[in-house]
This record gives sequence, C-alpha cells and structure tokens, in this order.
Amino acid sequence: MSPLATLGSYLGLVSREVFNSGRNVSRRMARTAFRPEVIKNGGIALVAKHPAISPEMRHILYFNLYEVPELEILRRTLEPTDRVLEVGGGIGFLSTYLAQVCGDQNVTTVEANPNLETIIRRNHELNGVAPTVILAAATCDARRETATLFLAENFWSTSTVRQGTKKTVVPTVNLNRLIDDFMPSYLILDIEGAEVEMAPALRLDGIEKLLIELHPTVTGNDAANGVVQHFVRSGFLVDFHRSKQNQVYMTR
Repeated sequence: MSPLATLGSYLGLVSREVFNSGRNVSRRMARTAFRPEVIKNGGIALVAKHPAISPEMRHILYFNLYEVPELEILRRTLEPTDRVLEVGGGIGFLSTYLAQVCGDQNVTTVEANPNLETIIRRNHELNGVAPTVILAAATCDARRETATLFLAENFWSTSTVRQGTKKTVVPTVNLNRLIDDFMPSYLILDIEGAEVEMAPALRLDGIEKLLIELHPTVTGNDAANGVVQHFVRSGFLVDFHRSKQNQVYMTR
C-alpha cells in the first residue's frame, strides 16, 4: 500500500473513532439528562432506576463504566461449551452475557446481597435469559450456615470483609459443594476481598479458566499477590494479554 493510501486509511480510522467517541458521549449525556429507567450497555439491557442503585452507581451505569474490564475479558475467553459459576453476581450484568453465550443451564450466579434479587431477575428477564440465581454468601466452611454482610451505599462495595455500620445476616452456600454439583469449567470470583480467605480452601477440580477481581485497597498488596500465587501453585497461569489492572484471567 502506498504511503498516501496508508495515510488515507489512518485518517479514515481516526475519523470513525472520533465520530463514535462523540456519539457515545452524546448518548451518555442524554442518559444523564433524561435518566431513563432502562439502558443498554454492551448490548445488554439493564435497569438503571432501582432502590438498590445509588445516584453514584446510576451515574456509572449511565456512562457505561460498570464491569467493562470483565466483559471485555469474557468476550475474548468465553466459549459456548463453558459451564460458568460466577461468585459475586452484582445486578446480573455479566450473568446475562454468560447465559446468552452458554445457555441458561450452563450458568449459575451467586450473590450475597438480598437487596439485589429483584434487579438481578428483572435484568435477566429484560434480556430473555434465566440462569440459576443463588442468593447467599459463598463460603468454603461447611459448618458456617450464615454470614454477616456489610451493606454499602454503592452495592459493588458490599462485602463480608469490608466492615461498615449497616449490616445484615444472610444464608451461606458451600462453594466447594456447589463446584462438585455444578462442575463448572470457568469460575468467576468478585467477592470484595473475601477471595483472600476463600482461595486456599477452594476445590478446583474440572475448572480450566479463572477470572478473579482482586481488591488490593481492601486486602493489601501482599494478600492480593498471595491469591494469584496460590492459583499458580494449583497449576494456573496468568494470561497477561487478557488480564486487566485488577481483573486477573488465568488458565490451566
């Protein structure tokens, strides 16, 4: 290709990027102004107005900043033949995508926050999917029947380890037993710091792919590194090309 043609192609690409960027900004500004009840992020319909969604979280949804790295990793690594167990389901955004690709029967999502149940099921309904939803705090302690959940104003900071003044007691689900029964090939962990305690106790039979969100601001860098090191000792390798800043993708 001649230098002139190359320059023309480059300018065309830049023009398209500028146009798409401007269009995205306009759409986000319109969302902020008109505050729609339902929006689409990444092709997935989501409820943006709900008692469990704080003004800050609504802003994050309107500006398409919610779970962006995770969705990008999944789009590059998820296969229709995968069976996926998601621990830390949030508002059902990723589990919707998982069910769209793998089918309802191959997706189970676990979410500890009972305030999110109606929005999870509504988001699934909006997108025509119905994966299995378990409302409980995940644990590897077979003797533990309940857990204290510390509720944050922004739902994605709700945690069993990040303490706050507002709290509730929730039932637990034994994660190892769930892994034995469901037999996932892909495990997603986003549990706001509880990964440090959970990782060493996990049984990983049959799991070939891991997507873990680390929370070093909660756990400290040493503990976050310890989670990755544990999985490496278990035979997993970090895929640096697909991993993001705190979202680590591993395979074996």
